[in-house]
Amino acid sequence: MAEKKSARAVALTVLLQVEKEQAYANLALQKELKARKLNKLDNAFVTRLVYGVEQNKSYLDHILSGFLQKPLSELPLPILLILRLGIYQLVCLDKIPAHAAINECVKLAKKYGHPGIIRLVNGVLRNVERKKGKIELPLWPKQAEDYLVLKESHPRFLVRRLLAELDPEEALAFCCSNNEPAPVAVRVNTLRISREDLVTLWQEKGIPTQKSSWSKDGLLLAKSAAIKELPGYQEGFFTIQDISSQLAALALNPQEGSQVLDLCAAPGGKSTHMAQLMHNKGQIYAFDVYEHKIKLLEENARRLGIDVIKAQKNDARHLPKQFQGWADYCLVDLPCSGLGVLSRRADLRWHVQEEAIGQLAQLGRQILQAAAGYVKPGGILLMSTCTITLEENHLNLKWFLQQFPEFDLCSLNEQIPNAPEEGFWQIWPQREKKEHLDGFFMARLRKNE
Repeated sequence: MAEKKSARAVALTVLLQVEKEQAYANLALQKELKARKLNKLDNAFVTRLVYGVEQNKSYLDHILSGFLQKPLSELPLPILLILRLGIYQLVCLDKIPAHAAINECVKLAKKYGHPGIIRLVNGVLRNVERKKGKIELPLWPKQAEDYLVLKESHPRFLVRRLLAELDPEEALAFCCSNNEPAPVAVRVNTLRISREDLVTLWQEKGIPTQKSSWSKDGLLLAKSAAIKELPGYQEGFFTIQDISSQLAALALNPQEGSQVLDLCAAPGGKSTHMAQLMHNKGQIYAFDVYEHKIKLLEENARRLGIDVIKAQKNDARHLPKQFQGWADYCLVDLPCSGLGVLSRRADLRWHVQEEAIGQLAQLGRQILQAAAGYVKPGGILLMSTCTITLEENHLNLKWFLQQFPEFDLCSLNEQIPNAPEEGFWQIWPQREKKEHLDGFFMARLRKNE
């Protein structure tokens, strides 16, 4: 049986794994919450602490450095994280009593430090509480770059890219949206239940929802919930999937009985959505390079009652010759930097290195080049990513159209009302705040007969 810990101690355990082992916060958090079996309120509090500290790391360190005589690098890692936890509660959370935040952090420090360290934690946090209204920051918008790096805690390379493409206020809005809790989105499995009937079922159970205006199959939960415990999960009535991701299958719009390729398929949300749109009639080959992800895809398809997907481990760049000119529809959801989903992946901003963006863009071109050959004349290819960089999106699309003039952009508006007509769409989260759409890019292309 796992050792009983307070919510703050559990949050500290997760943060230590993120920092020491380079673990992904969402996966480490999920594993730790499952082991601890906390109540719903504590689960929500731990989640808010972990994501809040990761989302505000630069800001918290900026504050902390003003109350220390030595560099942060000289602090033992557990003590640095305890101080971040304390400052986050004092500065960013309105409903946490200051004395509770400070006392609980001092208790945590007793496990990791000697009396001098314990006094340091207590003294720093009490000083922060007294002086938090006088924290100095770079001037906005005169010092926009430094402000966004420190106050909104985004890596400098990303801030510079944002300011090169957006005006300062919109760059600020983008960063702020990444630091706000993202709603949980699900996709209704209309093979088994209608969206209206699932809404009714959940309303009867006291689970309020909002229908997505962008995705005809999408629902947003009004508050966080344990997905697998929601009514209808075991019956395959729904699956978790962000609204932006749902738009990819809707934009491709594969028809019943068609032949479909999903080249970078795991964990399978888009594959199963396409099967749903095809009324589970036709053929979908779903490929991914990771065996364990293929198994996840197969498990999810079984739960949803889908049997037209054949999932296989394979590199999208080197499929067997049988797939040359085979596909009526081809979904190419490219590996990318993921900079459009920072509100859901709190720590991702600290993992992405700028040099990786060019490498991912090059990999994307290799996959697109192969994909062009898999599509039959008259077929449709949909390129998508969950990022906002020019190299991975617009420049790769421009390159593809130059290299493969047999493809033409075709309207997205016919499949998704109010989507752009020109055939490609860069979704910015700050522009779609009503449903908190993730940053996403898609382009719909038809191969000439």
